[in-house]
This record gives sequence, C-alpha cells and structure tokens, in this order.
Amino acid sequence: METRTITPEQKEALDRRLPDEAVSQHPTKTFLSSIKSIYVTERLNEVFGVGSWRVETEIVERSE
Repeated sequence: METRTITPEQKEALDRRLPDEAVSQHPTKTFLSSIKSIYVTERLNEVFGVGSWRVETEIVERSE
C-alpha cells in the first residue's frame, strides 16, 4: 500500500466539523455518539475524489 502525504488544504477540509445531523446520541449507550457513515463517505469523496480512497480493516484484538 502506498502512503501519500495530504496537502494542508486537504487536512483543513478533513478537520471541518460535520453537519449536526451527521452525529447523534448512540441509541443504547448514551455516553457514546453515532456518526452516519454517508457523511464520512461524502467528505472523503469531496477531499480525495470518488474512487480515489479505500477502507482497509484489520482485527487488532478479538475476544469470545
């Protein structure tokens, strides 16, 4: 995987606050927030371009 450096303008765009409707209280764990993933997707598309980013997952710890 190639690592790239982001520009100051990209960092500024990523740091912008999400709209209020993007974040809500978690329905069962009231001490947590829930973020609607479409807002994250839209922000990444805005900053990097559609199809120019991807998500990779890795299980760090798993318990039964």
